[in-house]
Order: sequence, then structure tokens, then C-alpha cells
Amino acid sequence: MDVDEPVYAEVGKIMARSGFAGWLTPHYNGAIWFDKPPLFYWLTGICERLLGPSEFSARLGSAVMSLILLAATWRLSALLLPQRRTAPFWSAVVDGVVLAVPGAGAGAVTDMTLVAMLAWALYFFGVVDGPRFGCGTRC
Repeated sequence: MDVDEPVYAEVGKIMARSGFAGWLTPHYNGAIWFDKPPLFYWLTGICERLLGPSEFSARLGSAVMSLILLAATWRLSALLLPQRRTAPFWSAVVDGVVLAVPGAGAGAVTDMTLVAMLAWALYFFGVVDGPRFGCGTRC
């Protein structure tokens, strides 16, 4: 699907086969691989360890992160639009059918991990720091 997919899957596979030190420092082709933050590689390594090396296990981390993104979208829209009861549902539906989310969620790429973590960071910013910026008790 993407030219980086086999590389990211291989880093996760190496983590799944290695000991504790391999989980701390990602490797690819025998060299240290700090191309991306390690969360995606950890997810891929866990899936490879549990399910064995396959395309499914390499892509499962992205699929899980796309579901986590939909949960963040739900919570964020509920936080931003508390007066509209259907806003969280429709926000998650629209987010789930936009081509980028299912497309990146079906591939072994780091995009969904980044976007899901950014969405949760925005949510927690609204919960914790929202009142400080004039949003009242909720943004």
C-alpha cells in the first residue's frame, strides 16, 4: 500500500523477536532506526508477538489507532458542542468515512498513531486548560 509499510513492519518484527533492549531502541537492517517515534513500532511489535508475523498483524496497530481516533473525535466534539446531543455521533461517523482515516488505518503507516495522539492531546487540553482560556467549565 505504501513504500514505507514493509520497513515499519520489519522494525516491529525485529522488536517482536528481540529481547528487552530491542524494544527500547528500534532497529532496521542491523542499524538503529530513529526515523519515527517508537509508539507505532511498539504496537506493531506487540501484534507480531501475539499473532505472528503477517500482513494482518503489521497493520493491526494502525487499525486500532484509527478506532482510538474515532473515540477521540467523539469525546472532543462532546466537549466542544455540549448543547448538541448528536454532534459526537455524527462527528465520529464523518471522521470514519473520510477516505484518509480508513485508508491510513488499513496500512502499516504511522499516520493514524500521530493523528490519534494529537486528537487526544487536543481533548485533554480542552478539559484541563479550557477554563483558563475563557471557555468556561467546558470549551
